[in-house]
Amino acid sequence: MNSEILQLEFPSQLYERIEASLIQQLLGNDIVVKNYDEYRTMTIEALTLLIEFRYGRAGNRNERGQYCHGFHIRIHCLLPRSAERAFLQVLDSIAVIERFIDRNCWGVDIRQIDMPEFLRTEPSELQYQLEQVIGRAVSWRQNLYLGEPLIQPDEARGGIAWAVNPEHLDDADEYQPLEVKYASGN
Repeated sequence: MNSEILQLEFPSQLYERIEASLIQQLLGNDIVVKNYDEYRTMTIEALTLLIEFRYGRAGNRNERGQYCHGFHIRIHCLLPRSAERAFLQVLDSIAVIERFIDRNCWGVDIRQIDMPEFLRTEPSELQYQLEQVIGRAVSWRQNLYLGEPLIQPDEARGGIAWAVNPEHLDDADEYQPLEVKYASGN
């Protein structure tokens, strides 16, 4: 996976990072990773992960003034019932994915993404819709703060300096550092 820190502009960028992470860092090229909306047009023949973004909602702005976009994200893990020990393979895969989500390893600037909330594993409703498939899902709530910060960072202060009636207010040479000789701790 690309090790550079991603600055989020759109939710689809997080989707792409999740997709790449699942393949490259976790489960390898032997799995199929698709968008949830594609399940109606595909046949599950191997371990398949479907990424679903649901329930966009507003939240509080962060300390940099960025608007909060909250999503309920779910990753469905599906495997044909005909696979050897299918339920256990799905269970093991979902446990690995759950731990990975908990560590928030998507490579996104931490000021733009909160830690995952309400992380849980549950049966995937797709196992009831698709015949001959075992399915579990990991779901969580994820807050994203997209785009540029609206609040500029505070000016860095190097200390306190003073001058008596300086001729040029912007000339740093006319000021001297403030020294406190009798303050507590000196």
